[in-house]
Amino acid sequence: MRNDTGVYEGGEISMYYDPMIAKLCTWAPTRDQAIEAMRVALDSFEVEGIGHNFAVFCRL
Repeated sequence: MRNDTGVYEGGEISMYYDPMIAKLCTWAPTRDQAIEAMRVALDSFEVEGIGHNFAVFCRL
């Protein structure tokens, strides 16, 4: 499994950036095994929502 990304915590993604900000690659002897490896990898990812500063605007 390989996760290719150029994004880091605290970094900003410009609206002009390619919408594919990360790519997950898996390899196995067969296509079915590679798909299963990707399924397991995706199930193991921790994906968080986007950050925001909504609370700051609510206090204004």
